[in-house]
Amino acid sequence: MSEKYNSAKEWRKANYQKLKQYRGEWIIYTKDGVVAHHQDYRIMTQQIDLQNLKSSDYITERIYETNLLSQLNFYQCVLEQSKNMIGSQNTKSV
Repeated sequence: MSEKYNSAKEWRKANYQKLKQYRGEWIIYTKDGVVAHHQDYRIMTQQIDLQNLKSSDYITERIYETNLLSQLNFYQCVLEQSKNMIGSQNTKSV
């Protein structure tokens, strides 16, 4: 039995982790879940008839890789990049 949500925003909050499969894509979702997705925005919007949906019933969003990184992974990436930048600056000044 699937969960029932009152809004697209509520669905996203409850199903955030499911969005990993759409990395690098545009998605349209409603309170019932993802109804269209594609890397190309134009193609994605052609997958469904948006005229049958009220604009308040759906959300269009681009899923970026960085949207789905956990905060810990994000800070590890930033730290590693900082170390690399500092290391490259030190070798240039020698």
